[in-house]
Amino acid sequence: MAELSSQDRDVIWTAVHETPAVDIRVFTAPPPGEPAVSAIDALLTSPELLREIFRRRAIANREYGPVSAREAYIRSLTSAELADLVWRQLLLDRQPLSEPARVVLTTMGMFGLDVASGDLRRLRDEYDAIPPDERISRTLALANVTKILYATECLYGDDAGPGRHPAFRPVLYVSDLLADWKESARRLRLTGYGLKARLNEFSALELRRYLTAEIQRIGPVGLGLDWPDAGDVTAVDCVRRLVHEAVLPLARERNLPFFLTTGEMRVDDLADLWRGHPEVRFILIPGRADEFAAAIRSAARSRNMLPAGPDQPLSFPRVIEPYHNARLETLGGAFHACHSSAGSVPELVGAWAHARWTLGLALIRHYTELWRTGWQFTPDGIRHEIAMILAGNAESFIGF
Repeated sequence: MAELSSQDRDVIWTAVHETPAVDIRVFTAPPPGEPAVSAIDALLTSPELLREIFRRRAIANREYGPVSAREAYIRSLTSAELADLVWRQLLLDRQPLSEPARVVLTTMGMFGLDVASGDLRRLRDEYDAIPPDERISRTLALANVTKILYATECLYGDDAGPGRHPAFRPVLYVSDLLADWKESARRLRLTGYGLKARLNEFSALELRRYLTAEIQRIGPVGLGLDWPDAGDVTAVDCVRRLVHEAVLPLARERNLPFFLTTGEMRVDDLADLWRGHPEVRFILIPGRADEFAAAIRSAARSRNMLPAGPDQPLSFPRVIEPYHNARLETLGGAFHACHSSAGSVPELVGAWAHARWTLGLALIRHYTELWRTGWQFTPDGIRHEIAMILAGNAESFIGF
């Protein structure tokens, strides 16, 4: 059976790698000044790598203690000590086959660091010798991203102060605020808001008043929520009510998109949100494999929803490829391809390098099938579609 020409394949690969992207979900922002922790240490101590190291230790040493004991152990180490431990046990003593481990190596290699030396101290010194401003500019250039939307939490997150790099834009998440409403209400009462531990007729009004002040202080590009664990029925009911009565009406009033990570969300709850609030723009990030098909169906039936993601660990390159295929087959190019979920600034480099490779494979497969129908497409058409998938759809939908 005939295959796509090498020229067309080169156009796809070049466009996927050279087109600037928008990263809609990261968990870090560059500090205004010199960071207190080396970025290399932050790269090595991501939650995924810490989970991997404890899993390996449990298998090797039968360490099946409670999670609290592991957290106490982590707290007892400095960032540099913990990074040394991860480097030695996951990358030197074992083969770094997992995606988080490979992201570390890809990132270091793209920065020109001598990964083959295996000397973490030397790698740390080489990276830290780069001036802070140059580190950010090189990161953005190597990752080829122009806008990075980082999650900041109400009550617990920091603000988007004047020292922030202009490429980094905050999204104000209400996940922790709503999930532990009793504690949130107590803290907000101390600052003058009339909130009670139990929801009443004034809860939504006071929550909107608080969120309005936060929006004015932070200037986010959108509001966001990670849907709570379905097993916590009380938290789910609280979140459902406050989202419908306070958060989404405020998003509509302020013309802000709503970033929703579905987690263990029921399909009915999802449908209630986008049907009940047709004027709100939803950016949907599925959190589980069994929710992805439902999310695509919802997006196909609505005009106020942009499918993105999926979220970790579904966003790992080898795992996300079938989701790329499903969205291309169902939605055409009307979605946002991927995001990094980076927990440190340099992680953007390796995460996006891997993500682009996987997206390229999916696009080559679909353009091959399109070519077999006899349809003619042009290099400019390919470039335009890839530009929309990586950035244009998100920029238009969010309102940049």
